[in-house]
Amino acid sequence: MAPVLGSVFFPALDQCLDETRLLISWRAAFVGLSSPSSTGRAEPTLRRFLSDPSVVDLLGRPHHSFQSPTQETRSSFETRTAAINVTPNAQGKYDIGQIKEDALWLSKEVNIDEVSALRIAVVDWQSRSSWELLGSLAEQGSSVADDVTAKRPLDASIYLPRSSVLPGPSAGDRPLTDFNSTGSRRTRLIESYLSDRRYILKVRELLIRAGLSGETPPTATKATRTNNGKGKHKTSWIAEIGKTILNTRIFVGGSGSNSQSFLIECIEGLQNRVIGLEEGSGWFKADGERLDIESKWGTNLIVEMIHILQIIFHVADSSIDIPSAKLLIRWLQFMTRCQFFAKFELPFTSQRALMLPFKSLIAIVSLTIFKLSLSLEHILEFSDVPADSIREAEGPFFLEPTAMETITDLLTNAASECYVTASPTVFAWCIILQTVRESVLSKRDRESRDTIDSLSDADTSETEGGDSSNTENGSERYTRRRSPDVNTYNQATLFDQTLDKILLMSGDDDPIGYLAKSAVNGSQVFEVISNLSTKAYLPYGAENDGQIGRSMRLVLLELVRSSLDLVDYLPEVVNAVLSITIGGETYWDYVDRSSNYEGPDPASTILADDAILGPRLLEVAFGRFPYEQMPLLRMIRSLGTCNEFLQGSNQLYSTALLETMGSFTQTLPEGFRSYDTIREEENANQIVLTSDLKIFTDRDLKTRSMLQRTGEETALVLIGDGSLGDGIKIPAGTSGRVLLESDPLVVQWDYQYSGLKFLGRLLESSLPNSRLILNVVDIENHRDSVAEAVGVFAVLLSSTGKATKSDQGESETEKVLAEASDGLERNSDIISVIFDILENEVQQQQFEQGTETSLDLLINCMHFVFGLISVMPGRVWPFLARSSLLEIDGRGGRIMAVVASAEIVTGHFDFLISSIRIFEALVKDAVDHAVARKCASKNPKRFQSYDSLGTGIPEKIMAKILLAFARPMMDILESSSSWRLRVLDEGLDISSRIIRIFNSIIECTYGVDDSTKPGKKLTCALAPSAEYLVDAFLSSSRNNLVTQAITKILEEGLHTPLSTIFVGTMQCWTSRVREALAFSTTLILASNLLKLPASSFETQLFNITPRLVRLYVAHESYRYRTILLLDAIVSRVASWKEDPPSLLGHIGPETAKLFLSVLSRLDKPLDDEELATAIWNFLTSIVSNRQQWFAVYLLLGSAPRESIRKNNNPPTPSSPTKPMLAQALDSFSNFSEMPAGKALAILEFIALSEDHWSWAMSDLRKHPRFLTSLVDFVSNLEIKATQNDLSRTVADCQKIRMAAYIAEILAMYLHQSRQLGDKSLAKSLLPKLTFYANNAVAVPRYNASLHANLRRNFEVKFPGCTLSNFKRTRLQRRQFGRDFVYDTQLADTMLEFDRSWSGFRGPGLAEEVKRANVNLSLVQSQVTLLHSWKLLAIELSNTFPQEPMLQKTFAKVINDCLVSNSTTTVPETIFDNLISVRSDFAFILMQRLAEARSKEPEVKSLLKPIWNTIRASGSNFELALAGGDASYYRALLRILFLGLRAHLNPESSRPQPASPLGAGQSQSRQQSKHHPPQTSSETLRIVVEILDLILSRSFRDLASAIHEHSESASPEDVALLTAILQTSLRIPGIEISYPHLRDIVGESATARVATTLFSWSDQLAISSTSTGNGNNDNRDPVYGELAMLFLLELSSIPQVAEQLAVDGILGHLSAANLMACFRRGVRPFDRHNHRLYSIWTRGLLPLCLNLLHTIGPQIASEVPSFLNQFPAQLTISSQSLDSKPFPSAEDPLAGCLTLSTVSEAHSIALINRILEGFRIAGAGIGVLPSEIPKLQGWDAGSVKEDVEFWLQGRRVLKERIVPVGERESEMLSTKPVVSGAGYENRLEEKVVAELTAIAGLVGE
Repeated sequence: MAPVLGSVFFPALDQCLDETRLLISWRAAFVGLSSPSSTGRAEPTLRRFLSDPSVVDLLGRPHHSFQSPTQETRSSFETRTAAINVTPNAQGKYDIGQIKEDALWLSKEVNIDEVSALRIAVVDWQSRSSWELLGSLAEQGSSVADDVTAKRPLDASIYLPRSSVLPGPSAGDRPLTDFNSTGSRRTRLIESYLSDRRYILKVRELLIRAGLSGETPPTATKATRTNNGKGKHKTSWIAEIGKTILNTRIFVGGSGSNSQSFLIECIEGLQNRVIGLEEGSGWFKADGERLDIESKWGTNLIVEMIHILQIIFHVADSSIDIPSAKLLIRWLQFMTRCQFFAKFELPFTSQRALMLPFKSLIAIVSLTIFKLSLSLEHILEFSDVPADSIREAEGPFFLEPTAMETITDLLTNAASECYVTASPTVFAWCIILQTVRESVLSKRDRESRDTIDSLSDADTSETEGGDSSNTENGSERYTRRRSPDVNTYNQATLFDQTLDKILLMSGDDDPIGYLAKSAVNGSQVFEVISNLSTKAYLPYGAENDGQIGRSMRLVLLELVRSSLDLVDYLPEVVNAVLSITIGGETYWDYVDRSSNYEGPDPASTILADDAILGPRLLEVAFGRFPYEQMPLLRMIRSLGTCNEFLQGSNQLYSTALLETMGSFTQTLPEGFRSYDTIREEENANQIVLTSDLKIFTDRDLKTRSMLQRTGEETALVLIGDGSLGDGIKIPAGTSGRVLLESDPLVVQWDYQYSGLKFLGRLLESSLPNSRLILNVVDIENHRDSVAEAVGVFAVLLSSTGKATKSDQGESETEKVLAEASDGLERNSDIISVIFDILENEVQQQQFEQGTETSLDLLINCMHFVFGLISVMPGRVWPFLARSSLLEIDGRGGRIMAVVASAEIVTGHFDFLISSIRIFEALVKDAVDHAVARKCASKNPKRFQSYDSLGTGIPEKIMAKILLAFARPMMDILESSSSWRLRVLDEGLDISSRIIRIFNSIIECTYGVDDSTKPGKKLTCALAPSAEYLVDAFLSSSRNNLVTQAITKILEEGLHTPLSTIFVGTMQCWTSRVREALAFSTTLILASNLLKLPASSFETQLFNITPRLVRLYVAHESYRYRTILLLDAIVSRVASWKEDPPSLLGHIGPETAKLFLSVLSRLDKPLDDEELATAIWNFLTSIVSNRQQWFAVYLLLGSAPRESIRKNNNPPTPSSPTKPMLAQALDSFSNFSEMPAGKALAILEFIALSEDHWSWAMSDLRKHPRFLTSLVDFVSNLEIKATQNDLSRTVADCQKIRMAAYIAEILAMYLHQSRQLGDKSLAKSLLPKLTFYANNAVAVPRYNASLHANLRRNFEVKFPGCTLSNFKRTRLQRRQFGRDFVYDTQLADTMLEFDRSWSGFRGPGLAEEVKRANVNLSLVQSQVTLLHSWKLLAIELSNTFPQEPMLQKTFAKVINDCLVSNSTTTVPETIFDNLISVRSDFAFILMQRLAEARSKEPEVKSLLKPIWNTIRASGSNFELALAGGDASYYRALLRILFLGLRAHLNPESSRPQPASPLGAGQSQSRQQSKHHPPQTSSETLRIVVEILDLILSRSFRDLASAIHEHSESASPEDVALLTAILQTSLRIPGIEISYPHLRDIVGESATARVATTLFSWSDQLAISSTSTGNGNNDNRDPVYGELAMLFLLELSSIPQVAEQLAVDGILGHLSAANLMACFRRGVRPFDRHNHRLYSIWTRGLLPLCLNLLHTIGPQIASEVPSFLNQFPAQLTISSQSLDSKPFPSAEDPLAGCLTLSTVSEAHSIALINRILEGFRIAGAGIGVLPSEIPKLQGWDAGSVKEDVEFWLQGRRVLKERIVPVGERESEMLSTKPVVSGAGYENRLEEKVVAELTAIAGLVGE
């Protein structure tokens, strides 16, 4: 049927064309199903797609993927493409007319329905960017044969590909000028159509196989089926869909009755494709039938036939029905017409590669379809059926004599031609006919005996019988009828008729014998079986963990099993069985097979068969051992791959077979006569030993005995004599049977012994220095036997190791090794023996020319070493340290020598692969057991588990071994691409595995533990190798071959095979490319982590970025890792010192356009969240890492230059629909349904886009729903305060992180909106900030007890190891969850040896670490939220500073910040700045509230929590400066200062016009007295406590710190304390506390401290910023000014001022060294003395005024006396207002005024006026005028003239005012307070006010 409108399979066309919905191609479905990694991520989408009714219907068809066009399909097509559904727009993104035209053309050309053709056309349209990016579709392997022949030719029967794996140039390098032409489009449509046909059949085959996987293979007989049903796995969703297809089409009604009709339809499909091959496609007739299309057509048909054959095999193999005659005849007639495809040839060379798998399947399917075992069982049950008793109903084929005759005739014809592909079927039919004949002959023999008996007994009565419709053993499914009361012996049976007809066919010849001879002798059927089991296995072996190949071999095994009644124990039979058991699998295939595999297995079938295979093969092989060693050793080796256990035991079958052997067959030693014959009368040919027969003897004496031959046994010195100890011996009295009466005899002894012990002795005797030798003289192929014996032990190690991992056979490995070591020489065991053999072989290779045979023993020894690593690595490390395999300390290094001399020559690399595997296992062991070796017991035992880890091996030795492996592996990686390979998969695996190992080394070394010394980490054994790799790959050398090898692999990924046949090779190919991508990414991240300079490799990677962006679309499995690599490249080049190279300029605008078009699809159509997240992260790196042009491109959707051309050229159909930023904004329309990881990545992209490119905010502003969605999300967000549910907590972390990104986005939006005057969003946002206000500044929920207990328990349990050893570094991207900070995966591998890690009965330490990770995730998310909320809040404060609601919110936030800081419990170093961030946040908000002069009571109430926070900190300046917490303490004091200001009267905090009475500070306070106190008693109490802190402790501590920690102390600290003091003293109502403050100052000696600081200020002076010569004269005595200002504030308290006067403060100040400068005079424009001038004007003079104001006449004589000590300074002050000098080039500041100069004159004039008043008052105030001296040097008259001049010449005054310092410069740009008075700025206003005041003081 046509696809349903709107279905998942084919959604509405408008959604497809606007790319809202991307169609899932059949290729994508196949890749998703065949790739385990992508299957999990894309499961929901794939499941919906494959469950769609249209898809189920399509996949249920046997062979027709598409229907022919009909009126119904045409109507559906017109409906889908109607204008009401799709708007035609030829100039838009798509041209619906063109798409319709293409679809109709395709429908007509290939004769498929229009809707299916439309879907193909739409898929092609959606994929155009990908194909155009890659290049020509034809060049990219749309046909399987092109890929296979280019990369792996298989036209030879030996299945050996060519050596070259180097791809040709990419088609993408060539311009594609005709890509969108009609011819190109139609060619792509044809190829897409062929691709769909191929992939539909492959997906159908995968699903049918999955649906049938739970069934017991019907090829197993009753005797062999017992061990195949090991239990059922949980049915996967793939299997569920497969079962749906089966039940819909094949097993209708839950039975298999319809399966045979399904198979017949499949046969018709094969026939149609053969016809298609013969007739051709018929396409492009107008173009002359293009040969390229015909080649693809033919190749595609062969591939389709292969998939149909696979489906036939799966269905037939799973069927429980005996095939019908109709099915068999249809199949055989088809095969006969095609000659069983034995002579089948194809016209194109590229197609020949498919012949081997195709012909192999023909042979296997032909055999499978006969259901041999099941048929034989039922033939025996129907042997007595009368000929006339069969009802006329279709049943088993053998119940139809005519059909049997037809089948025989067809197969006889095939036998006459000796077709190899027909030989298994011919042989099977021979067995069936022989079974029928034996049944008939048996019946006739019984009839003859019964006839004789009846003649002798005439009275025998006829028996009576009744109808019977049932038979035994389930044959009742086929109904038959028996006549009652009739003796059926003399009646002709059905088989009688069948046999007679068959025998009459050939006249005098025996047709059955003819078939047997043709199969066995003519076609060599057992050799064919061997070839089918090994060579034909390879194309299918990698699929489904090799299960398909094993199922096919089981069919062949059943053929051999059934033939054992006809053939004897022959070498051909044994080889066939061995080939079936092993198949094409290597040792490494078995190693890689899961230990939990429960599918069909030939090995387990053989072991379970006690009826035929066991007695006739295994028992015979055991009986001939060791006379014939190779058959049994090869059997044991192959059977050892079966993880079957003895019932009720934990012992493996394979080890049990060797543990107790019941016979020993040998050729007797020459001259041996110690035996007697027995049972001669029975002619039993048996003998019995009269003395012990030693199996092994001394090598030297054995040689002498052969030379001397002096007697029967006189020359044999046996083991057990002397020092050699007892060996294996056959005791006297043992009987035996003579098998061969030769000289000497061949005897089979009835002797029970251990086969493992014997093999151990056999291996020991093979050593050159061994004194032992086997006591026989006819051992052949001894070296091969030794090789096989070592192989047996290697397999047993792996099998027992797997059993141990599955909690079975706990000590099986130790038992095997101990048993094999029993009986060896003292101080020797089987491990040391095999090590010695390996070392001898390695040494021998340098003297012999290497061949494949000569390497077998060496390779098996390497297998043993590999197997030993997993169970006893402690034995392997010391051996490798002394072995000549590796070059250590200048000796050894034979690995490369063996590879170069032997394997490169032969093209097979088994030894090299074994070496790489050992290297990989050693790296894994070094990591996995790093902690175990530190914690293991030191009690050595022979095979004790802890000792076997190698606890005593120094890590330096391990490091040397790994480095010795890494060096040759590097050389191999460099050169392997030029080797000649006989098996391509080997070469792919070599490079892939080496790269994976290198990647693992670097990740384990630098991925965890941020220690700067890799040698101190847990993985220190890997450190030298990691450093070697980093030096090799990240060097600056441009001729680095190894880096070229990596980049070459990446480029070869562009030519990835897209085969549905050779899936194993395709997986190897893609795996290698993925490993290269991952390793490249790791190297770049490591370079960034280690802060290395730019390397040649990184430059090369950047240079091939055009290839990398194409690699992204080369194969679906590359996308994720390619994006990660590109992300790493962009981030890395941004860290280079120079400007990073432009990625857009490098890949080109056209390629970039296509690449972004592909990226814009994100994870569609399979909805791969991980891929989508990676893409958004990559785009984020683009916009945030100085890739300006590319960033503009993806944000705007076009290159900047393209905008110029847009007016002239319409957009191409392949251009992206919208910019990535717009797509990101659109994606939040369904924000709630988006996965959290994807949402976070998109939000980060948007946030950084807006941050780095502010103009991009316009898109956000125009979007109708984005901001609303964000605000709604935040306003409805709730976080549960629980951490018991880890999954819920992780989800909370992600939501909090989303809220943080949203806050950043909103902050940037508000910033731009404020500049534009738009406050609409801000107003609506204010009431929706509850989540931020309540949660952003709260104390992170750090579980202190969890972390503390975890650290303590961890360090106690694993001494020498801490949690920080597992902390992730920047090499790994962190994600919230159970693996956030600590690498739990690595910890699992390292710590699983201890049960406390996983837990005994409850959660262990592993669960606690995961909880800690989740908790740290939560804390980190809350910290991030705080930072983001800080930005948003600050922006809101700038937008609405006067908003009461916002001020209240800010007050709450400030309070929460302070409370959180006072109660925080986050000690982790990664959160060290959390307290500082909160304090800075609170300070900024306090600033905004102070600037807004907030009157809200919540703001005033902040003083208490501020003060409580300072008290809770428990710090002071001395501790803060000494402990490094000074910045936080300063922040708290700043907040305190602002909190105090909130309690000032509003008038006192505003700038006031200067008073004509003066600007002294005492006067300003005097004015505040007129305001009534408004401060609460609680606030005053707090202020007094603050002043107590400032006056009694803080200032003293700070002064002390200035002396002791001058490098960390800051002048700003003194200024801050002074400001707090000043502000506190201005709070209304503080006057009542003045007496208490005086006591505080007196008791703490604060004034003395300040005076002392002033006295030492010349010594504490800091370097001046204005000069750099370092002279003391240019040092800044800033502390002198600060101390003076502090004293000035103290003097404003009357009681304190009186105390200062009593203490003689002026006298103390005058004694300071700094006062000498004032005696010389300090000028205002002297830049070196600017600080001194400030001390004079801002400190000394105001202090004198305060003293005069507070104390009055009592100090009237002391003040002028103090000032008269500085007459020069007073003179300068009176002359500073002189207007006569004019600015000049020599002195540009001559005649200029500053505010400081005017203030100085004002202060002196005020002092002079007060003193003059005291003189006038005289005795009235208790003073004598004569005792009050006049100010020397002060000329009031000249000052008056100058002031009048300035006030009269305002224009000149404006020109002469010069700002000094930041404060005056700021006043210069500030508007005056009084407007309309002619002032231009605040500075001028202040100066004029000061001059006016001076005029008033000096004018009277």
